[in-house]
Amino acid sequence: MIRTLKAESLKLKRRYVYLMFAVSFLVIVLWTCYSLKDLDFNKLSGVFAMTNTNLLLINTIISPVIIAALASRLADIELMGNTYKWLSCMQNTKSIFKGKIALGLICLFFYSLAQSIFYILIGIKMDFYSATKFLLFFISVFAVMTALFIFQLNFSLWSKNQLTPLFISIGGTFAGLFSWFLPQYPLRFIIPWGYFCVLCNNGINYDSVSRYTEYYWTNYPYLWLIVLIIYIVLQYMYTCREFISEIKEI
Repeated sequence: MIRTLKAESLKLKRRYVYLMFAVSFLVIVLWTCYSLKDLDFNKLSGVFAMTNTNLLLINTIISPVIIAALASRLADIELMGNTYKWLSCMQNTKSIFKGKIALGLICLFFYSLAQSIFYILIGIKMDFYSATKFLLFFISVFAVMTALFIFQLNFSLWSKNQLTPLFISIGGTFAGLFSWFLPQYPLRFIIPWGYFCVLCNNGINYDSVSRYTEYYWTNYPYLWLIVLIIYIVLQYMYTCREFISEIKEI
């Protein structure tokens, strides 16, 4: 597995994937700092809950496209060179797929971890500390990104034109964003892009007279997290099986 990971990482060399993640994280940090810049944490309630909501919201906007680019970069070299059959002569076909999944998950793990550390630093700034909430934020972000990555990799592995998976990601991003503002529709529950919203354990009360928005904490939706994990496992099994069977038919 170590050799497979090294081989997959070499395919990303000079392809600016890690730079995309770094820039994406920087945008999240700057946007969050700008949002909190003029707030008085001593006078406002629910600022930390608002931060949790906003971090998940901006992930809905930014992260899916970065994940689609990662999946595309991991798939397009073999597709352009038509080398899947050659590679399967030198190593187990399943190990090729596992290497791509493993490297993608490592990237997403550190990307999610960086956001969680930033989230902790915000909590320290606000004199708010809750290990459970920090952990649940990391789990939520990493789980949704994993689901999106496997979904996008499934398309990228067989799309000769890698713009197709990218357009799917952009369309899904808009659908996921709309799901935040359309709570009366079940859209968020049936698309993986909507689970940033589904796993958000915050509520909002808006007073139209005073134009004041109150954010508060709700119970974490463990049931929907389990649903997402089941989807990840099923999607992984399906994509792996299709990958192996398609290469055998080449």
